[in-house]
Amino acid sequence: MPEYNTAYYVAMFGSNVFNAVYIFILWRGIVHTGQKELREIYKQLIYGVLITVFFNLVIGTIDFKGYLPPYPYIYGTWVWCVFLRHTMKKYEFLNHVEIRFEKLFNMSPAAIVLTDLDGHVREANPAARKLFAALNIRHGNISNMLQGELLHRIRNQTAIQDVALSVHGGAGPVELVIDGDYVSVDYRPHLILIMRDVTAQMADRRELEFMAYHDMLTKLPNRKHFFEQLGKALAEAGPSGERLAVMIFDLDRFKAINDRFGHSAGDRALIQVADSIRAMLSGDDFAARLGGDEFIIFFRSASEDRVVRKIGELRAHLAGNPLAAGGESHPIHISIGVSFYPEHGRDSDTLLNNADKALYRVKHGGRNHYAFASEAE
Repeated sequence: MPEYNTAYYVAMFGSNVFNAVYIFILWRGIVHTGQKELREIYKQLIYGVLITVFFNLVIGTIDFKGYLPPYPYIYGTWVWCVFLRHTMKKYEFLNHVEIRFEKLFNMSPAAIVLTDLDGHVREANPAARKLFAALNIRHGNISNMLQGELLHRIRNQTAIQDVALSVHGGAGPVELVIDGDYVSVDYRPHLILIMRDVTAQMADRRELEFMAYHDMLTKLPNRKHFFEQLGKALAEAGPSGERLAVMIFDLDRFKAINDRFGHSAGDRALIQVADSIRAMLSGDDFAARLGGDEFIIFFRSASEDRVVRKIGELRAHLAGNPLAAGGESHPIHISIGVSFYPEHGRDSDTLLNNADKALYRVKHGGRNHYAFASEAE
């Protein structure tokens, strides 16, 4: 049994000073940490130290007449171990990282799967199970998804990064971007795949691209798109000697339609003209709305006879689809000017200018007709 002498009390005092320093360090941690969970852990440890000090003071300084040995370090250590174990269990010290990764796995909006190289899924997070349900994938097998570029990379054990994959499901095609890595499970090669559904983003991207190159009223290509395509066609026609035709036309008395029946009627007239153009186009022919009531078309492998035939088809289609406005049907008439490559120009601007001059002659000659550019123009 220890003696209650000066050395004993000095040792007791030193032990409690150490505990006080420990409490001060933990308190500083509470003050300076920005994480709520860490603050709670520090508080739990402070409670443990305080109870340890209490046991030291009570058991270490009171004489229990031999019924309780005055060994405070034994009881203090026991109390500290109990509190430390309680704190570790409460805040999951031992498997903290594993649990956090499990939460991340389950909460991720991206589909994450662990699969063998044959497509048999061993683990899948909720997002992956939702994706599989949308794609009608059952029995934990995604072998039908391991195709194309993805399958090529898996077979060659090369990096899987930003691999685009289109998979057909019950509600239509689903666009995926896949990243992955190779792991060993039970001494067999496996894959961890992260699949992001980018169907909506791809649809938005296609819509933006369409808007950049098309007229939103008629859905025909716009001026920019037309001249890009005409430039390519001219570059190909030069070496081959192919003949091209550029045809520009507008609606006769279009302003009168707008003034009499309103702009909605004018818009309907433009849409009907666009529909008639689509019905007449064939092969590599390309049409666009220049702006206002002006439209333009270029024809590949163009002869005068072919252009005249196409003009006849366009006018016949327009005649069969008059504009309904004001309770009546109104025929849509157009005036047309045509220039040919190479005789009327070898570049886009010259061909357009000469076709426009031919159109101008038609406008001043009575409208509702067509004219070819002359070499003098």
